Amino acid sequence: MPRRVMPQVGGAVTVMHLDASIDGVVSEVLEGGRRLLVDTEDGERTEFVLRGATATFTAQAESAWPRLRFSEPD
Repeated sequence: MPRRVMPQVGGAVTVMHLDASIDGVVSEVLEGGRRLLVDTEDGERTEFVLRGATATFTAQAESAWPRLRFSEPD
């Protein structure tokens, strides 16, 4: 079973939308890793929260999209 990547400042992520995805970097980790601020390559800053029911990070203002995919550490 793959290990879950723990969010960390500077960690690479992909913000996945229904029709596109964009690369980003975690700029802040808050509330013990349950809330993240992500800066994307297009200059947007978005807040994501960990959803307990799905164990995924989704945008604070949305219930299901956009969501985060973490890059595997080297």
